[in-house]
Amino acid sequence: MQAINQLFFGIFSLILISLFIGTYRSDRTGNYRYVRNFWIASVGLRAIAFAIWGLVPITTPFLSSIGNTFFIASAACLALLFRSWRKPVDIQIVKLVGIFVCMFFIAFELIRQESNSFIYRMNLVSTTSLLMTSWELFELRKKIKTENKYLIKIIFFVTIIQALFTVTSLLASNFYSPSSISDVTQNSTISMFFIWITLSLHLIIYMFIGSYMFERVIKNEQKITLEKQEAENLLAERESMISALLLANKATSTGALSASLAHELSQPLAASMINVGILQRKFTQIEQVKAEDSEILDAIIRDNRRASNIVLSLKKIFKQENIELEAMRILEVLERLKPIIYPQLRNKQVELITDIAFNPMIKLNVNEFHQVIVNIANNAIEAMEQANIASKKIYLRTEQADTNLLIVISDNGPGISSEKYKDLFELLKTTKESGMGLGLWLSRHIIEQRHGGKIDFNLLSQSGAELRITLPIVKI
Repeated sequence: MQAINQLFFGIFSLILISLFIGTYRSDRTGNYRYVRNFWIASVGLRAIAFAIWGLVPITTPFLSSIGNTFFIASAACLALLFRSWRKPVDIQIVKLVGIFVCMFFIAFELIRQESNSFIYRMNLVSTTSLLMTSWELFELRKKIKTENKYLIKIIFFVTIIQALFTVTSLLASNFYSPSSISDVTQNSTISMFFIWITLSLHLIIYMFIGSYMFERVIKNEQKITLEKQEAENLLAERESMISALLLANKATSTGALSASLAHELSQPLAASMINVGILQRKFTQIEQVKAEDSEILDAIIRDNRRASNIVLSLKKIFKQENIELEAMRILEVLERLKPIIYPQLRNKQVELITDIAFNPMIKLNVNEFHQVIVNIANNAIEAMEQANIASKKIYLRTEQADTNLLIVISDNGPGISSEKYKDLFELLKTTKESGMGLGLWLSRHIIEQRHGGKIDFNLLSQSGAELRITLPIVKI
């Protein structure tokens, strides 16, 4: 029976040692916020106490003083742990507990040195253990009032049962009055039964506490993950707001600059138109005027008017004035564009290939739409020139896309890489050495903000760059 008793103590000690190692490693890694030093100390001291109790019969009796002191210290640490679940533990309380444990050791050792003192030592340990259990129940009851968790309730009720068995074991031992632990194991089977039930309940309580703390660890890790995600979202939102503010600042500066340029350019353009008018009157006084001279004068007038329209359009765009839309067919819009764009195409030796397979009625501002097409064509011409394309071609075709008109403009140039694509439509960002980062940004603003359409590049294009403009169709 004595050997079985020692075996049980060894098994219980090993179980608690494994729990201690797992807890200590978790606390060292910093992942378990709710693992307190009280928990580590309680598990470690209880494991040592069980191990010492198993060794006492084959070693010096003095170890029983150490083992029982460690047992009481572990119970005190458990009470402090329960208290720490509610509020921080005052260092003065920890000191008082330490003094109490030392006093228990002194009292136990003094009693041990007396002859026939086993029953008194048992009473001292059991009474002190009940005192610690009462403190544990008090702290658990307070905790249940603030956090009504089922695991805490289980720990509370199992602790009550363990206290009842401790009282029963104490009464049974006093009834039989054993003279030593060997006497208990050999002659008092009922007392031994209650002792082992009580110690088993101790072990069960530790398991439930470990489960509760693990549950809190999981919830805490989820909370940390959520807080981390929220922090990342806030940082991303902050960066987005900063980018938006910078963009708004750029747009404001660009708007002010454009308004200033428009104001300054309108005067020389007006003076130029006056001079052209004077030349026209002089030409009427000349009997024979060369046709080439008349064509040059007409071209100057046409370009001057286009420049004036562009200046006026820019002023309206950056002042956010209401746009004047005109309903017409896309073919007519493109026909009006030819005199503007063809001279540039001929000069750069670029062939324009059109396929107007779909010719619906659309609403747009012709001047602003022409700005978009001319800007796209100029970008294509520059890209093909830089790539030394021998036979430069620009393709323009129209298609129907549900209830919208799709205009596809492409070229046989080098195309656009995915790395450059993300900043193509950003204000004041350019991939060209001589660019200002206004053209494509302004094109998107005109199409999407002022015409309710959509403009984007097709990155899946097999050759060259392909830009797609979508505009709503006007129902006739």
